[in-house]
Amino acid sequence: MNAVDAKITQVLSKLGYTYDNQPNEMHESITSTLYDLARALKSIECIHWSNRIEDLIGALKMYIIFYDRRQQLMNLGDNYFLNAERTIIKGVKLGSVACEVLGLICDLLSSKDSYNFFSAFVLKQSPSSYSLMEIFRLNEPNLDNRLSVYIAYNSVINVLMKAVQKAKPTLGFAESKNVQNYPATYTAFSMTMAFALEDILNTLIAVIDQQLPRIDCNAVCEVLVQVAESCPFHRLHSSVFKCSVDFLDRQLQHRPLHIQRRHLLKLAIICVSQNNKFVGSDLGALFKPVLLSRNNGTSDPSGTCGELDKPIQVSHIIVKSISFLNYWMTAAVLGSENIKTSNELVLLDLELITSLTKNYFHSFKHDSLMCLKSSIYILSILPIIMSKFAEPRNFSVQVKEKELFDMKIAVVCQALQFMVELAIAVSRYADESELVDENFITEFVELWDLFFDLAPELMDVEVMSVRKGVADCFAAFGSGLFERIPLERQRFCIVSVLGWCRDDRHTVRAKGGRCIAHLVGQRLLAEDEHFLLDALDVMEESLNNGDLATRGSFAWCLGNFTESLLLYHRDRFPPNFSDKDFYRLCKLCFDCAQDKAKIRYNAHRALGNLLGWVPLHLLSDSSDHRVVDQSVHVLLKQIGSGNDFKARWNASHAMGMILQNEQLLKTHSHLLGPVLKHMARVVYKSENYKERNQCVFTLTTIKTRSLYGNLYFAAWQGILQSLNVPDDLRPTEMTQVEKLQMEVCLGVCHLISLLELEDLRELESVIENSVDILRDIFTTRQVIPERIHHISSAREHLQELLTANNCSYEDRETLLLYPAQSTIKPTALQMDPIYV
Repeated sequence: MNAVDAKITQVLSKLGYTYDNQPNEMHESITSTLYDLARALKSIECIHWSNRIEDLIGALKMYIIFYDRRQQLMNLGDNYFLNAERTIIKGVKLGSVACEVLGLICDLLSSKDSYNFFSAFVLKQSPSSYSLMEIFRLNEPNLDNRLSVYIAYNSVINVLMKAVQKAKPTLGFAESKNVQNYPATYTAFSMTMAFALEDILNTLIAVIDQQLPRIDCNAVCEVLVQVAESCPFHRLHSSVFKCSVDFLDRQLQHRPLHIQRRHLLKLAIICVSQNNKFVGSDLGALFKPVLLSRNNGTSDPSGTCGELDKPIQVSHIIVKSISFLNYWMTAAVLGSENIKTSNELVLLDLELITSLTKNYFHSFKHDSLMCLKSSIYILSILPIIMSKFAEPRNFSVQVKEKELFDMKIAVVCQALQFMVELAIAVSRYADESELVDENFITEFVELWDLFFDLAPELMDVEVMSVRKGVADCFAAFGSGLFERIPLERQRFCIVSVLGWCRDDRHTVRAKGGRCIAHLVGQRLLAEDEHFLLDALDVMEESLNNGDLATRGSFAWCLGNFTESLLLYHRDRFPPNFSDKDFYRLCKLCFDCAQDKAKIRYNAHRALGNLLGWVPLHLLSDSSDHRVVDQSVHVLLKQIGSGNDFKARWNASHAMGMILQNEQLLKTHSHLLGPVLKHMARVVYKSENYKERNQCVFTLTTIKTRSLYGNLYFAAWQGILQSLNVPDDLRPTEMTQVEKLQMEVCLGVCHLISLLELEDLRELESVIENSVDILRDIFTTRQVIPERIHHISSAREHLQELLTANNCSYEDRETLLLYPAQSTIKPTALQMDPIYV
């Protein structure tokens, strides 16, 4: 008996069921148990079952997952729904169990089954008259029972959203905010979903309105926001928002406005952001209860609520929202509220402004400067917020103070997260804009300068999330923004980060590694040879002596370091780098390539960058040549073997980079034969089509015919055999096979461009069984414009070869390979296919 059977047997024994250790009897036994539970929901026996329900659910999960009895559980779901009303009335615990079973169904179902499930049980298409809606249509007068409905609400919403997300592929969903781009099936599905959830919301609000003294309105607001964030269609956002505004408007008459208004503002921006660039006056007017003043009678700080009676731009609403957040946050920090309330309000404000910065600024590129200008002034209040976290190392965390301490931690981390997102947004503006407003950049840098003085103190906090936030702030600057920082602050950044990388505490060193990984990509620093040598020193120390987290950070740094060498020093190796420095770097890559998985990924990337570019004068010592040989062999060992397909793909990609270095191949010609033979075998034997795709690319990166030697035809055979795939492919595999066919098309063109006259006869025997499939690929596969030169080059070379041999184009069956009808994938400006 396996472990699953043993556990199920133990649970069933507790429930009074036995069987003779036969799988079929066990299946019947557990099925009987489940149906008994469903029947028990109708009677007082619910109380008897509630004491053992957790054991039963545990057995259910193992049974369903191990024996793949999803359909059986789906059928059982109808019994749950038939008794859902009584279930929730009799006890909140059993109602939550029913929701948990439904969530388990959604986890296990495929996209198609999930859609069927949703249609049957949510959209009232079940043979029975019951559905999820029935759970909320209770006619019982007892308000305690209605309160049970509210408690179960969140679980049901999670089930609905899970089903919707799983059903998206079946509905042909496309990630587009343009309603016209949605398929009809998805639109109809979403509209039905909108009405269903609107029905739930109305019922829920009716319940809560009768329970004012007992309901936590903040929790209700959070549920409403969760619904809006998860909803798949703009129609639902509008309906959710209208229901929520009506409800919260009534609540605000009875309660302080501090927290509710913030939740409502978050809900409003989520709803508005899903619409077009301009918002109609009906939705815009709904901002009035959000942006009106507090109960203290003060007026709208920007005096712009009246503008919301007419259509306005979404970006303007975001700017107005930011101004209110700044106003509210300042009042919370400097106001008279107690510390706990102040921290709670500030945390809500910071969460919302961070969400705006991260999710919405880039949706309005033309208005991004306006949005950014409204946000940077919040930087002036952040040092005050974080200074309230004064000397946290000496903070005595007593049991009664722990909640306050955790809230302070959360506030500081959220403030740092906002700074990261803002720095990323400003960096993108500085790097991508054709005309940069230098006055704005200067103002941002001056406001950010306040953070630099606070950073050392925050980095000493013995809380990993705070250290991560500080490190991310240093790493968030793009090249254009970093170059505009005053020189003394640039030095401060570099000295601080290098200091963290040498810290005795592993967590600090790991965060320092994250920063270095970003800084080595900065153009200013990547061209600084002294900084590069310092970075190499700290990488070597941490990769040799650090813990797993530290090695992981610096392995990522190693990959970025080699990419910077490739990008900024391709034509000239840094003069201060000696062959010993190259050996150190190559040895680090080789050692990391034999470390844990995530470290190996970056080591493979680094080896490909380094050996695909290294100048020959750095290979002056026998130890240099030896480490190159060892590195190639460690990559070769990874390709085509093991269960870590990401490592296999990375190693194959790295090998493709190395095979582009002709000078290295000539000096290490003894490696070329084993590499080509191995790749030619893996390219058709691998069961992972993404790896096959990469192997085709790797086999065709060699630039001259002479380097292939006698293995030129082995490359042909391997590439052609890679097209042998089974008929019963999964959808994801079909996508990879299509990419493989395009790569084969380009690979064949590359090999044709290297073809010599004496190769024709032998080549004809190699491809004689593949002519039909090649003809099909060349006439159906699309090639992106950036790589169309492969086809043109192959055509021209083939024409020259045949002309020189006085051979007509139609004379040879081999020339069916000729890619005369391959199409180019159209770009945004070029909608019609171009034929070459």
